[in-house]
Amino acid sequence: RTCAFINDKKFRREFYCPLQSVSMACPLTCGQCCSDSTTFRFTVRGKPRKCNWIHHKLIRPSLYCGLGLTDGTTVSYHCPDACGKCRDTVDIAPTSSPVITTASPTRAPREGGYCGNDPDWTWYDSPQVTCSWMKKKEKRRIKFCPKPGVEDACPQSCGLCCMDDPVFTFVTNGYNADCAWIREFPTRRQTYCGQTMEGRLIRDICPLACNQCQSTVTAAPTPSAPATPAPTAAVCLNDNSWSFYTDPNMTCKKIRNNESRRKNYCPKRSVINACPQSCGLCCMDDPNYSMDASDSSQNCDSVSKSSNTKSLCSQFRNDRMVRDACPKACNYCFDPVE
Repeated sequence: RTCAFINDKKFRREFYCPLQSVSMACPLTCGQCCSDSTTFRFTVRGKPRKCNWIHHKLIRPSLYCGLGLTDGTTVSYHCPDACGKCRDTVDIAPTSSPVITTASPTRAPREGGYCGNDPDWTWYDSPQVTCSWMKKKEKRRIKFCPKPGVEDACPQSCGLCCMDDPVFTFVTNGYNADCAWIREFPTRRQTYCGQTMEGRLIRDICPLACNQCQSTVTAAPTPSAPATPAPTAAVCLNDNSWSFYTDPNMTCKKIRNNESRRKNYCPKRSVINACPQSCGLCCMDDPNYSMDASDSSQNCDSVSKSSNTKSLCSQFRNDRMVRDACPKACNYCFDPVE
């Protein structure tokens, strides 16, 4: 895995750049800086050219920045500033909502200690699944709140707390109002709690004032597996209990076994987090797997050293196909999805 390889796809940058070793080795790729190479040269009509040569005419970036090189990179990789290809820090863009202009909201900096939903949070590949959307139906809370990371993002929706935003204010009829002002009279709840301010319903900003506190979710999670946190280079394994949220039969194994499925699913954030091996981000033997539950020595390392590796890899041992548990030992690694 080279810096150029990581630079080529956004999902690769999202996967690798959080690793300190990668961000230090590939600062341009990871958006830590943006400067053209001082040593790079490319040939135009038999003459060597530097990156700053591209700056001199407006048409040159469109003519030369996409030029492919023998090492598999392009001119823009070596000349990101000249080509206007500087990388931003990888981030998830927040969703936006329309704002009703019956009042003019203002927001002071958020104070410490406030227990509120994150208005920018969404569930992986499902931008419609927000804290506010989840709170509207109990079955949604039961499905999502037990999943890792959801309670941290949506503590009010999941019933961990109920607290009005202490810094939220809005102007109505020339008066500077806040959540406490709404709470004073029931008529104010009826008038204001259903209005939208800053792209959010006031009842989501002032749940206590609007009588919108939620009970703690106590139901067991649904059978479908929780989303898996992004894998790291140290431990990069498929989550064998994961399934795609709209199709419980779509597992990492099923995605891996069909190239068209890999191309369809692997670009999705939740899939590549749960199935990094199926999507070709890495290839690692499961360090905890043993073909015999009572004999830890029959591990992936023993498979790679066996004179009968091919036969072992095709066997189903200890509830798993050996090649699934030991892809590196079985030479069962996958290329990244392009």
